[in-house]
Amino acid sequence: MKKNGQPQNNNRTPGIMTLIGIAAVLLSLLVMFILCLVPGRSANSRNPVLLVYGDDKNFPSVSLENSMHAIGFDVETADEGYVFDEDRNYIIMGVGGYSFNYVDAYKDQPEVKGFVLVCPEMPAPELMEGMSGTVPYQEIAIFSGKDDASTVGEMGSARVIYERISGDDTVYGTPITRGGSFSSKVYINNIQTRYLSLSFAKIKDADKYLFSPIFQNELAGYLSSTYQDLTIRDAGFGRINAWYVWAVMSFFTCLVGMCLYLAALPLIMSDMKQETIHKGEKMSAALIGGISLALAIGTIATTFVEKFRTYASCALCLIPLIFLVIMTFNKGGFILDNKVRYIKKQTKPARPLFISLSVALLVFFVFYLFTDLQLVVDIPAVILAPCIFVLDLICSAALLYADRKSRYMGQGGSSYFGNRVIFLLMLIPSVFAMLFGFVFRLTDIFYAGLAGLVSTLVPFVSLIPLRRHTDHSLIPGIVHAVIYTVVVFAML
Repeated sequence: MKKNGQPQNNNRTPGIMTLIGIAAVLLSLLVMFILCLVPGRSANSRNPVLLVYGDDKNFPSVSLENSMHAIGFDVETADEGYVFDEDRNYIIMGVGGYSFNYVDAYKDQPEVKGFVLVCPEMPAPELMEGMSGTVPYQEIAIFSGKDDASTVGEMGSARVIYERISGDDTVYGTPITRGGSFSSKVYINNIQTRYLSLSFAKIKDADKYLFSPIFQNELAGYLSSTYQDLTIRDAGFGRINAWYVWAVMSFFTCLVGMCLYLAALPLIMSDMKQETIHKGEKMSAALIGGISLALAIGTIATTFVEKFRTYASCALCLIPLIFLVIMTFNKGGFILDNKVRYIKKQTKPARPLFISLSVALLVFFVFYLFTDLQLVVDIPAVILAPCIFVLDLICSAALLYADRKSRYMGQGGSSYFGNRVIFLLMLIPSVFAMLFGFVFRLTDIFYAGLAGLVSTLVPFVSLIPLRRHTDHSLIPGIVHAVIYTVVVFAML
């Protein structure tokens, strides 16, 4: 094999390891596809409905739907304008600081049979007046984070609310432990109408807590035991655990299968990185470094303005695309220069197409199963998705071509896909935001940094196998655009 970056002959009969890898990839993708379909198979108009209020961020629609259908419940999200069906029974789940307000708002609604509050904060005193273990008559369950306070003055809101509406003492009372290694402390009043679960971990963000399989399992256990008379089928907790196990196993099986498939195949491109910045790229590197530094400083500034903090995730998720645009303009002259004609190696399309579809489907299924692909920002999806996809496709294909052409001319790796320094500069804003949010306990800034880091890393890393095994630019550009669009929707 040559080491100068020239295209190599990659047409050969696949070996046994390659065939095993193909089988593992196809099987794991099939399992993920089935897991996407399973949650919706048990919907029934006679099921009671878990109606979720207050979650205006990403929502675990697939996993939570599977967990609820396993115990004979349906799940829906709603706002204050939701119209109740008088022929159905509802359990209202309020998420976040104002979740107790839904108890006051819907305690007289005849279709509402109970309440679940996730990480509530103390409501206005008048909202709790007259409430006890029997008022309102519906059952009320509270799920919150770890709270080991030994005095009343140090207790969190969830424990205070529970004590006020149940009459129990959680300081001297003995909790029930549930959950094995990751056990929650559970308090239940004598007449079993009030329930408090304190997680093994501190919960900073109620919306993120919903994604926890431990929470979903405990929630399913509470609902199935409390409202068993409302359901039309027996609870199946094995389905909840099996769904998560199969989802995780299929993901790693796909990765192993892809490694087996690629291991014995010759590379089209061997040297993928360049650790120095070419003279022609210093302008884009300076711009990227300057923008990264400005965003890092801006992260500190946003902490003082609440409105700016709400846009931190959006800015950090879209900044990789801005960097790609800058680099494309910088390399425009080199890309359009016809003095040196870059000749691609003509190879069979089967391998790049298989890698492209496998990687794109793997990323899509993982984010679809474990996150939510519905936008919560104020930009319509029908506008944002095409804009992101088309712009990323143009820039990615152009920069891939620039990297290929640069290597063909013997100049080494180029720009985003071929220069480690430039790529590392792109990570600075997100990494800084994560560290800043972690140190100063600003969860929204931390998650914004995490969203930006995922949006930068996943498309780049996912494209490495394809870049190494094809000499073309358009197909990898399409894959990069698809993956980046999916990641942005998952993070926003």
